[in-house]
Amino acid sequence: MKSGEIRRTPEIFYPRHRYFTEGFPFFIGRCFHNSEAVNESVFHRRDFWKITYYFSGNGEYLLNDRRYPIRDGSVVVSHPRSRTTCRILSGELGLYNILFLPELIDDELKKMENSFDFFSIFHPEEPASSDLYVTDTDRGLRGIVYALHREFRRREPNYRTMIRLRLAELLIAVSRRSIRCYRESTDANVVEYITRRIEHGFRGTLTLETLAVESGISKTRLCLLFRRGTGETVMGALRRRRLHEARRLLAAAPALPVVEVALKSGFNDLSHFYHLFSREFGITPLEYRRKKNGPEPA
Repeated sequence: MKSGEIRRTPEIFYPRHRYFTEGFPFFIGRCFHNSEAVNESVFHRRDFWKITYYFSGNGEYLLNDRRYPIRDGSVVVSHPRSRTTCRILSGELGLYNILFLPELIDDELKKMENSFDFFSIFHPEEPASSDLYVTDTDRGLRGIVYALHREFRRREPNYRTMIRLRLAELLIAVSRRSIRCYRESTDANVVEYITRRIEHGFRGTLTLETLAVESGISKTRLCLLFRRGTGETVMGALRRRRLHEARRLLAAAPALPVVEVALKSGFNDLSHFYHLFSREFGITPLEYRRKKNGPEPA
């Protein structure tokens, strides 16, 4: 390797056709990993979603550049483009790998929604950084995973329908557990929760009252924790995110009317949007657009 080159950890890629039958993009397998077979020397990628449920052992789950502790009852939801591996601290890890494509339960996903926007991660336009992690043991999750595995192995009449229902049930349960973990976790995770909530929800109506109810803490404490952790107010962070989205749209979509830019960025009052934009960037939205795209044709 030449001086100055960055050494990249080797990868193994797992294609979907290795696991899925035509018309049914789902697989679940039970296995055990040891440190000889799975370790930090090789990462893994795939072109499908993966939910991993650990039922024995302990270690660390490495997802891109982050590390998470794993133990009996841990659940990890990995984006298709994430690079993953494990550092096994016990003799071995016992786990279930649940592999699927969102199209399998597309109708169900369209009906699912919650305050944390968990289910938006399965939308094609969602960035690869959208991954979620749940760490505490939940007997309800274990029961659903076992039922999925049983249905997949036995393949009794209508097993595909049962698998779709169980998979949707599992995702709902993971979503609820994820929200509870953030509500019950450290101050730093509360800040992360609010930051992610702003990122997912800035285009819609988002208030301090809503965030306080969702996070399970008072508005006063929520504001205090967020300002202590980020140096800005909750509503200031929300306003800044909306303004930066508006600035992006003004440059990227020159034919989009300014009123549409404002609405798509989360602003419902055009004059208020003009005022905030000018104050933030020292230039009006129209002046910014002309600066980025040149004069409009005569």
